[in-house]
Amino acid sequence: MIGFLRRLFGRKDGTGSVEKLRAKWQRKKSPTVAEDLAKALLREDKLEEAFQVVKEAYRLFPRAERVRACYYHVLRLRSTDEVRQLRQAIATDGRPELYARLAELYRYLGRFEEALDVARQGVERHPDFPGAHLALGRIHYTRFLKTAAARDGKLAAESLERAVEVDPDNFKALYHLVNLYLTVGDGSRAARYLDQLAKIAPGDSRVQELSARLEQLPEGAQDSTVDYFTRYETAHLREPVAPTFQLKKQDELAPLVAELAAAHGVREVAVLDHQGTVIAAAPPEGGAVGPVISQIVSAARNGARRMSIGSFVQGTVTCKNMKIFLRDLEGNAVAVVTSKDAGHDTIQLKLSQFAAACISVPERS
Repeated sequence: MIGFLRRLFGRKDGTGSVEKLRAKWQRKKSPTVAEDLAKALLREDKLEEAFQVVKEAYRLFPRAERVRACYYHVLRLRSTDEVRQLRQAIATDGRPELYARLAELYRYLGRFEEALDVARQGVERHPDFPGAHLALGRIHYTRFLKTAAARDGKLAAESLERAVEVDPDNFKALYHLVNLYLTVGDGSRAARYLDQLAKIAPGDSRVQELSARLEQLPEGAQDSTVDYFTRYETAHLREPVAPTFQLKKQDELAPLVAELAAAHGVREVAVLDHQGTVIAAAPPEGGAVGPVISQIVSAARNGARRMSIGSFVQGTVTCKNMKIFLRDLEGNAVAVVTSKDAGHDTIQLKLSQFAAACISVPERS
């Protein structure tokens, strides 16, 4: 996957050798030189050096769109490379912190199903390690903030509370718990964990900020019998999910869609925005099933809502002599139509590669 992304991002464009570009960057730093140097470094598999260049460029030119896109792309490559290393380490080592770190990386990359799978393995194999429960709780918490699904909110609370049970002084678990309960308006539970948090971090500005938020909750927010998560979901059910990742522009998507459509066994590819409108497709006219792709994606989203999981994330529809693979793109979606005998794992890998190439990643928090 890393090789695919590097080749995709680092096609030769005649901008010069790495040495010349390094010298040019040292003489006069600019967004164009930073982008050219990063591409040249990626062609030579110098990922860490490319990251340092785009990191400095992003600091110098935070408003330059091309620098921002380049920075996020290299950041994604770097994180994906770390995923590969962690998977290898888990296979030979299996320390609990490796599961937590890998789950956190998948969460950061927006690959929630893989993040949940790894985090659950970590909890199952290391039930007394608080970091495993914290990682699982953060994944559900992040998805809850995206989708407002009550199920994710409750699972987040359950895992975070378990982390605190194992380690009562776990600042991160307590901090996320208080934030979670304040988000849904559950003042009673927020106050309970805020008191615990204040004891281990007295005077901390973050604790003071949480205290101020608690004081602003309306009267009646202390009723422990209310299902605040379900109430929150109901209040937000009709609101559109705001994408947290930025999809590339249509002219940038076109070559990526064409490349995915050229993969073995793939017949058609369509990218849809959050309203279900096709914004990029191969073939351009939509092919045999183009007109019904929007309906299929809409049905998947509605089904996910009914099951309180917010987004379908990924799924497969089999009909007649074809398969349709679906993948959520942070509020947008991609649909890939293949022959019925197309390799499931191969297509899912291609979809992961495509998703990594066509969306930008926010900075870690």
